[in-house]
Order: sequence, then C-alpha cells, then structure tokens
Amino acid sequence: MQSVFPAHPLPRFLTAVLCIMLIGSGVISAFVLGRGGPLPVTEMLDAWIGLLALYLLFRTRIHTTITIFLLLGYALTRIIPALATDAPLYDFTQAYRWVLYLIVLALAVGKTWGSAKLLIGATWTLLILAIIKGALTQLTLGLRPGLLLENNFEIPLFAGLVAIIYSHLGRSRLPIVLTLGVSTVIAGSRSGVLAFVVLAMYAVTQTDRGNIFVRYLALISLPVAGFIAYDLFQDRAASENRLDRLNFLDVFFSETRDWGIGEWLVGTTPITPLSPGGCEALSGYENLFSSTGDGSCYSVIMHAFFMRVVFDAGIVGLLISFGFMWYLMRRSAVPRLLAAALLLIAAMNSLSVSGPNNPYVILPILLAVLGAHKVAEKASAESDAPPPVKGELRSKTRKPVTRALPFSG
Repeated sequence: MQSVFPAHPLPRFLTAVLCIMLIGSGVISAFVLGRGGPLPVTEMLDAWIGLLALYLLFRTRIHTTITIFLLLGYALTRIIPALATDAPLYDFTQAYRWVLYLIVLALAVGKTWGSAKLLIGATWTLLILAIIKGALTQLTLGLRPGLLLENNFEIPLFAGLVAIIYSHLGRSRLPIVLTLGVSTVIAGSRSGVLAFVVLAMYAVTQTDRGNIFVRYLALISLPVAGFIAYDLFQDRAASENRLDRLNFLDVFFSETRDWGIGEWLVGTTPITPLSPGGCEALSGYENLFSSTGDGSCYSVIMHAFFMRVVFDAGIVGLLISFGFMWYLMRRSAVPRLLAAALLLIAAMNSLSVSGPNNPYVILPILLAVLGAHKVAEKASAESDAPPPVKGELRSKTRKPVTRALPFSG
C-alpha cells in the first residue's frame, strides 16, 4: 500500500521542539535519583501532539477525510451515551484518549518528518541517560526509577524510537540495540523486556544477510532477552504475594461473567463503573479511582489496555484501535515489518499498562506515519537531478539513457 499524494514537510520548529523536549526532560531527570523525572513529560508530549494536530488541521491538506469521519462517528457512539448517563468527563477522556490519537494519526498521513538527525541524537541521549541514572540509583538506593516516567512506559518508547531510526544508523545499529538491551535490564520492566524482544526480532530481519557476525549477535539476544524476562517474572512473583495483573484479570472476569454477545462486541455503556465488589478488591489502587471521589472506580483501574478497552468498548473497540493504527501506517507506506514491530510493541505494553492510550507508545507510531523512518536513497536523488547539458560526454557504453519520470501521484 503506497501513498499516492505529494508529501508535506513539517516545520523544523515542530520537530525540534519534540527532540529538545525529550532531551531536556532526560537531562533534568538524570540528576534526580530515586524517583522519576520532575517534569510532567506525559502532559508535555500530549501538548506537543495537540500542537501538531492543530498545525495539520489548519495548515495542511487532509488526505484521509473518510477515515477521520469514520473515527469521529465512532467517537460519537461513545460520547453521546456518556453524556446521557452523566459520566465524569475526566474519566471518559482518560478511557478514550486512544480515539483522539487515532484521529491525529489520520491527520498526519501525507506529511513528512524531515531530517532524522535530531531524532537520532535524542534517542541516543535518552538511552545513555537512562543507563547512567538507572545504574547510579540501583547502586546507591537499590531502586529502579525511570528516566522520563515509569519504566513500563519509557522502555516501549525507547524501543519504538530505535525501530524508527534503525534504517538511518548504518554501523551503529548493533551498538544501539545493545544499549537498549542494557537499559532494559537495568529498568527491570517485564513488559519492557517483551518490547525489547520485539525490537531485537525486528533488528534481525533488517540485518544484512552477508554479515554473519552481526546476525549471530542479534539472534542470541533473543533467548537472552527471553531468559531475562522469565527471571524478572519469577523474581517479582517471589517478592509479591500475587501479581497485580492477575488480580486485575480476576476482577475483569468477575465483572464480565454475565455478559452476552452484545457486551463482548461493543462493551459497556461509556463509562460504566465497576461493581462495589470489584472496586473493593482493587482498593490498593485507590489513587486510580474516579475523579468524582465518591468511591466508584472505572476500567482504568485495571491498568492493562486489553482489559480496559474490551470492558469499555468491546472487541470491536480493540479491533478499531489496532486495526486503524495498522491501516494508517500502511497508508503512509510504512514497511510491513516496521509497522508490525511497532504494533507488537504496543501490544506488549497493552498486556501491562495503557498501550496506545498513552503518548509514549503512540509517539513512535505517529513518527512512522510521518515518515521519520525513511532514508533518502541515492537513486532518488539522481532521478531528481537535471538532465545533462548539451555537449557533455556520452556514456562509454554509447547506449541511450532513458530517464524515468518521478512518480507524481
């Protein structure tokens, strides 16, 4: 599936703001041991995505009008029932942020990121700072804090960024994968290790078949990463009475045991509170209860995106969330393997936390739609070169040269 429209480059201001924001947040956080960074990075990333959406909406041509109207129509099927039942607006927004992200992805189709140099620098900087902070904090305090936020969120961000810039890296491909691996081990995040495994698998597919040494190192990283993931699960299981995700799963099955086909397909009325018994079972997460402060709680308390979206929007909502991400990446001519890797990273994160409902997972997918993964090939540059002037030497082969006109769509 190829794009059939001319690309619109983003202003350098927008791309620079994102990279400077990521680097600055990482640098400031590196000096704060024992906890995450002091800046509200989640809100900052959401603000940047919002700024990008406004620019795309008012300053560029929209190429996915039908897709956007379909997403808006689906959003109305959620908004209208929520308004009719007086559901708290804040909790509704928290539950359905992924729909807004999908609309931004649709707006981004046909736009180009531009040079990847800043993005490469930002990725390397974040990985190195994460290793330094993680190692110092473990040695001095025995803790595993994140650089930007919780490890479960930032490792998928790092893995997604590495996948995006991978085609630009040349000889530094293996070093950046190994650096991400070290950062993941220090972080100790189970879903983060799974995201790294996906990235390592993607790296194997992109390795030159003639480079046996690099392919060997890439291949052995997979069982090593798998062993680390298993060890982390065992270690956490020994230190906790019961894995919290299993508690969430118990509550999910308890809340859905009387569901019919309709509920499984489209979920509950947005947004339906959990039963008093379900909220009581998860009382240890009281800070995730509703914004109303009346003791009620909603699906967001179950952490995992898969459970949350099925409870609120059903299997249809789950298919819409991942299906549209795949479609919009392919609509933007993102290579299948890269699109699959980014979706798998999102899926691994969705097993633990909020997956594509948070900006850390959606940002690499947005960058892919914007074409940040693309490399300007020499052949493309030559095809755009002006024809030779009269009097230039003919080719030694003396065969007429037929120039292919660049595809204009």
